[in-house]
Order: sequence, then C-alpha cells, then structure tokens
Amino acid sequence: RLGNKVMISYCPCQYDLAQKIAERLTAKAIPVVCPSLRMHEMIKIATEEARVVVPLMSEAYEASNISKYVLSYADEAGIPIIPVKAQDHYSQSGWLGVICAGALWTKITNVNDIEKNIENLIRQLQPYIRDSLDEEQRIDTLVDGTLAEGYYVQW
Repeated sequence: RLGNKVMISYCPCQYDLAQKIAERLTAKAIPVVCPSLRMHEMIKIATEEARVVVPLMSEAYEASNISKYVLSYADEAGIPIIPVKAQDHYSQSGWLGVICAGALWTKITNVNDIEKNIENLIRQLQPYIRDSLDEEQRIDTLVDGTLAEGYYVQW
C-alpha cells in the first residue's frame, strides 16, 4: 500500500532547498516528508509513507550513492516520481536519466524559484495527492461505519 505523503529526495548539499520546498508544500496543505540523509530512514519512509517521490535532480544528486539507491528503490517499488531540476544548465544522464526519462520536471534551483514555480510542482503532484486523500477518506468512512454498526445490538 502506498503512503499518503510527498517525499523529497535530496543529497547533502541540497538540504536547505529541500527544506524550503517542504515548507512551501506544507503551507499549501500538502502532506510532505523530508527525511534525514540516512539511507535506511529514507527507504523506510519511501516504503511506509511516500505516495510520490520528488528527487532534486543535479550533478551532486546524480553522484550520490544514497540518492541512487533510494530513487532506484522507489522506481522498482512503483512509487511515482515527479522530478525537480535543482541545478541550472544540468541535464540528467546515467541512472538518473534512465529513471526520470520522459518525466515532466519543474525547475527549482534556488529559493527564488520556489515562489515562481511551486504551483507547477503542485499541479504535477495533484493527481497523486488527491487520490491519496480520497483513499484516506474512504478508509476513515469504512472504519466509522464499522464502529457505528458495533453499537447496535439486536435482541
């Protein structure tokens, strides 16, 4: 079962940008998780909480073994990937190019880009987030209905 959050996948030099993107998404009422850089924690979050993964594509991200492992895992697990181009004049290649081939990406290379382009990212995330929230509502309704039935005793 997929989770219900947007997971930001980043490398060490992108920590501040990842946090700022997470803050803006949270401010727009989008459930987001921006895990620490420990690989096992990222994998755990990807498997348990992520509905969609947003990698911050850059040369540093592509060179990061942790990023490669986490994003490869998400791809193999069938978790949707919505990339962000996080470096000017960068074109993904190698393993990152294969995983993100054909995907639409949003350019967010610095804090100023966040304000200009966050709505583009949100539009790309919307189908996954809406489905996730709808599923959560259906589950809540089922649980509520089940509990309500338990209160009626027939004699």
